[in-house]
Amino acid sequence: MKLIKYNKLNDLTVVIPSIGRNYDLDNTIKFLNKGMNKPKQIIAIIPKAELININLSKYKNLIIFISNQYGQVNQRIHGFNLSKTNFTLQLDDDCFISQEAIYELKKNLIKLGRKNCVGPIFLSNRNEPLHKFKNTFLTNLLSLIFEIPIGKKKMGKTNYMNLNYGIDPDISINDLESVQWIPGGCKLMYTSELIKDKYYKFPGKAYYEDIIHSRLLKEENIKMWISKKSICKTDTVNFTYKEIPFIKNVVRSNFGNKIFKYWIWLLLVKLKKSI
Repeated sequence: MKLIKYNKLNDLTVVIPSIGRNYDLDNTIKFLNKGMNKPKQIIAIIPKAELININLSKYKNLIIFISNQYGQVNQRIHGFNLSKTNFTLQLDDDCFISQEAIYELKKNLIKLGRKNCVGPIFLSNRNEPLHKFKNTFLTNLLSLIFEIPIGKKKMGKTNYMNLNYGIDPDISINDLESVQWIPGGCKLMYTSELIKDKYYKFPGKAYYEDIIHSRLLKEENIKMWISKKSICKTDTVNFTYKEIPFIKNVVRSNFGNKIFKYWIWLLLVKLKKSI
């Protein structure tokens, strides 16, 4: 009797909006296809302005769409509209997640049911948590002043100033943690519950869109979770001073025209990183 092997990801599509990082995109797709449980489909949306210098035709489950728009969010939404499977994983082109980790996300999402969204723990390429918990006097004072829970309770939380704290896997004791935001680099949802509105008007790399997206998920009564057993690796991201004017426009569009709030926000981000 011949043993039939079941593909655990045969009802899942991965949507990758690429902004021209061809080397990363090739490696990300290669990593997704490493193993027996390949995603049913991988949809890569590439801006028309970017040249493709790699041979992506070698992947049978890959579909490439050329977009007239250059922007991670709008390219991703384009991919969402093309997904036909039960589950859709959004993934940035520089994020690496194994088939086993994706399946863990899927198992958790099925267990939680609809109106839920699940993301992984993020590690750097040096296997260091991207979101390290700090329990110092200054961090707790900052939390107290700006209405953020003190101590371990602030993990996974955001506040009215859009300061956000991730889950530190070295501190978390639960396999599933309820959170108020999920990093945009990787998250799994039921395809029927994807947000397809064009909520981000800025081109290029989408800074802080994950905070905006998480707010929209809350408005749709979709709960957010982080799965400690799912690991996604990526480079650490730090914006440069050259990018501050662009980021200012993003933050300003969410805070309104009171620009002093932006400078307070920027100061808080610097404080948060340093203490």
